[in-house]
Amino acid sequence: MDSTDDDEEPSDQLMKTNMKEEYGLFVWPCSKILVEYVWKHRSRFSGTSVVELGAGTALPGLVAEKLGTDVTLTDASDRVEVL
Repeated sequence: MDSTDDDEEPSDQLMKTNMKEEYGLFVWPCSKILVEYVWKHRSRFSGTSVVELGAGTALPGLVAEKLGTDVTLTDASDRVEVL
């Protein structure tokens, strides 16, 4: 760690550490919660169009697609392993 890192707030250091990982390759806990919401409210999603920004593993988008939603999934184009 250089001297500039010592001056940063702990939350800044945590964010930098977390952003180094390939989080697009993980199913986030919030994705599971969103899937439960989409499933419980499936009548609201059927026949609609949605865009999932930063989809990563795209679990919510895939479930919405199964329900008849027109889904567009997006993620960083420079992360081929995620796409």
